[in-house]
Amino acid sequence: MDYDILLKPLIGALIGYSTNYVAIKMLFRPYEEKKVFGLKVPFTPGVIPREKDRIAKSLGNAVGGSLLTEKVIRAELLNDTVKSSIKEKLLSGIFSGELTLSDILKSFFKDNTQLQKSRLKYLISKTIFEHVTSGNEYYKIEELIRSILLEKIKHETKVGEVITDPIINEMLSFVDDNSSSIVKYLKDKLEEEKTYNMLSKEVAKFTEEKLGALGAMFIDNHSITVSIINRGKEFVCDDEFTIKFRKFLKEEVKKLGENKIASLVDYYSYRDYIHKVSRQLSISIFNLIDYKIIEDVVDSFFDDIMSKRIVLEQRDKDFIEESFDDLYSSFVLNNLPVLLDTFDLSQIVERQINKFTVKETEELIFGIIDKELKAITWFGAVLGFLVGVVYIFI
Repeated sequence: MDYDILLKPLIGALIGYSTNYVAIKMLFRPYEEKKVFGLKVPFTPGVIPREKDRIAKSLGNAVGGSLLTEKVIRAELLNDTVKSSIKEKLLSGIFSGELTLSDILKSFFKDNTQLQKSRLKYLISKTIFEHVTSGNEYYKIEELIRSILLEKIKHETKVGEVITDPIINEMLSFVDDNSSSIVKYLKDKLEEEKTYNMLSKEVAKFTEEKLGALGAMFIDNHSITVSIINRGKEFVCDDEFTIKFRKFLKEEVKKLGENKIASLVDYYSYRDYIHKVSRQLSISIFNLIDYKIIEDVVDSFFDDIMSKRIVLEQRDKDFIEESFDDLYSSFVLNNLPVLLDTFDLSQIVERQINKFTVKETEELIFGIIDKELKAITWFGAVLGFLVGVVYIFI
């Protein structure tokens, strides 16, 4: 038997098999660049390790831009089978009366439940804070205060029904601490030119009324005005006046609670007065509100709400079941674009591939197409065998 006839096809098959096997291995091997005497060995590292970043980016763009597009994901989420499955799993738990809001979070987020609770608490606090501190809410609070004050005056409410004892005590302490400052303020007002002008006009008016225009010509209004001011300053600077003045103010403060609110504003256009008071109170309230206060308030009731069981009446269950499809579809349609922009599937795929080591990437690809790669290797052997057969006849 002439073994030379078989030798060429067998050698061709061996070459074809070996060539394809080495080519496939060189896609990944070696994992790192190799050097001999400081010179880089050609074809190192393998094609995939060398181009890993570009491949990850291309694959990410392919998945995010062509495979898992917004249209594809939306169609899948709105698929009747998916929708029915979500509806059944979600509503069966809620309708059981055994679940709490914490349980629902756990069913979705597993080990990340505590993190999601913190995020939910933050979102609630942030939403309330933004809502409360918005311009519209400011005017609502001002209007509420104004309506309450007007109602109190209308019904002749006493001051003591609105201003409590602690506030009265604070006012008394304020008088004790600031009576000297109030007296100094009075003295400073007496020294103002505005006060002199006002008194001078009153003196001139008084002398003209009592003595007539002719008699008033012989009166020195300036001297009288200065004399009144100087006497006033001496009076208010006297220690005895300060003591009596403090006592007078404290007595008035104590009697304040017995007065009707309406009686205190008889000297003013009380509506304008209340408008000013309500605006000032609104400003004070808004200045007191900060995010930390809102966060503390939310924190005080959040855990209690999260731990309460969800117990629904039958009419509520019927309403939820009837509304679920529309609410779910509306949620998907309105929020899917935002979610996809937030999570960016292309970036997620790219980052995940870049996290893999070259060995892990190799195992992943071989795990998916190992059978096909082996077929390519054997196809090389068959092709080499056929080439060997052709050489027999050349």
